[in-house]
Amino acid sequence: MGPALYAYRPWVNADGTPAGDGATLPVVTLLRYESSEATDSFEHALAGYQHPDEWEGAVWVTTEAGGSAVVFAGTKSTGARYWYGYVNPQGPDKPCAAWQMEHRARNLIWWNAPGTVTTAAGGRHAGMRS
Repeated sequence: MGPALYAYRPWVNADGTPAGDGATLPVVTLLRYESSEATDSFEHALAGYQHPDEWEGAVWVTTEAGGSAVVFAGTKSTGARYWYGYVNPQGPDKPCAAWQMEHRARNLIWWNAPGTVTTAAGGRHAGMRS
């Protein structure tokens, strides 16, 4: 119920030797909200989350002054109503389902990078709904 962010490194030593083909890379979870498939309630969710939200990209940016942020890019459901499913234009007997919403908007979320690391260590952050 919000974006997810994982860190991994594709090398196996300080010299930058890449991992071999098919290697399993160690992963650290930096940010992960509750799955909408795990609960019907909106707990441990991004504030303002709606099921049609899609967060498909992210980048970690650092300024020359040393400040940093994670920027998530996606589509935010902004209407008061949203629902699952719609009628297939080829006929009601044809399968067709997806999240629908009244309104949507392109959206960027600027996330405090040190806060993301705190979350990875088990802490909470201001954007998380209880």
